[in-house]
Amino acid sequence: MHRKCHFEAGPQFMSDSSLLHSPQRGPMSDIEFRNYFLAYDVVIGIFVNSTETNAEYPRQGTPFDLKSLGPLESAEPSERIGCFYYIKPNYPGRSSHLCNAGFVVPPNSRGRGIGSLAGRSFLHVAPRLGYRGSVFNLVYATNEASMRIWDKLGFQRVGRIPSAGLLKTGSGEDEHYVDAHVIYGDFAKIAPPFV
Repeated sequence: MHRKCHFEAGPQFMSDSSLLHSPQRGPMSDIEFRNYFLAYDVVIGIFVNSTETNAEYPRQGTPFDLKSLGPLESAEPSERIGCFYYIKPNYPGRSSHLCNAGFVVPPNSRGRGIGSLAGRSFLHVAPRLGYRGSVFNLVYATNEASMRIWDKLGFQRVGRIPSAGLLKTGSGEDEHYVDAHVIYGDFAKIAPPFV
């Protein structure tokens, strides 16, 4: 059964600093955001309790009661969403066993370990959806946090594309070309076993 999405605040998570490591040229409209991030069969969200700004997040899967978050509908999404990501086939047909994912960590959640938690979550969820591996086509070399996460989780850098993206500089005033890595993970080797 298809349910209507009531998530109305998506583009706000694509801040100016997010665009430093993103293929989007600027802020996205609501429609552009929905078409890019919410048009897939699987979207995973990691919610946080906004009062726990210094909370340490679990390193392994643990039982979780959604009631501990309190009433989600009474809070601003930017205060409760720690991260979300989609999973989709990276290629059609004979290579559809390889997936791709796109991750968004809002600025207020960065530096808290949520990106690592999302990466570990991805390693649990994607194989259970039937995927055998993952290919991230464009991880910009300037996205050091993402590179550290994938390296630590056992993914491999299998290619480098010179001048793959025209990205904004740290000041946001200028643009420059940066290289991108192609990242591959074989779930048989790096994903936790099914239990």
